[in-house]
Amino acid sequence: MENVAAASIEDLLMTLNNMKPDIVHFSGHGNAGLVVFDSDLLYGDAVEVEFDVLKMALESTNNPPRLVVLNSCYGALRASELLGEVEAVVGMNSSIDDAAAAIFARQFYASLFSGQSADKAMKQGKVVLSAMGLADADFPELIATESADVARMSFIS
Repeated sequence: MENVAAASIEDLLMTLNNMKPDIVHFSGHGNAGLVVFDSDLLYGDAVEVEFDVLKMALESTNNPPRLVVLNSCYGALRASELLGEVEAVVGMNSSIDDAAAAIFARQFYASLFSGQSADKAMKQGKVVLSAMGLADADFPELIATESADVARMSFIS
C-alpha cells in the first residue's frame, strides 16, 4: 500500500503508470459532479476535476485499478460513470462527515486487508458507523459492473 498525500491529477496519472494499483482511494472534497485535487501547477491549492476527466484519467492507462473509492461527499451520485475501466466504485450518496468518512475507511480497509471481499468490507464499514449511531451509515454505496462479483472480489491472495 502506498500513500500519495495531497495528490494532484498528475500524481494520480504517475501512480497509475508506475504502481499499477488495484485500488485507488480518493479522500477529500467533492460534490455530485466533481472531486477536488491538489494543484501544484495552478495558482491556489486546489483544482476541481469533473467526473468525465477522472474517467479519462482511469481510461488512460493499460492497467486501470479494479476498485476506486471516492471517500468524499456525493461521490456515489455519478460513480457509475467510472465503471467500465474499473470493476467497482465505492462512493458516498450524501454529504458525509469527515470523521465518519475516516471511520468507514479504516474498517473497510481492515476488512479488505484481512481477506474479506469488497462486499463484506463495505458491510463492515457500515456496521461500524451504525454501531456508533451515526446517520452517515447509510451513505456509503458499492456500485459495480454487471460482470463484477463483489462477493468474491478480494485483494489478498
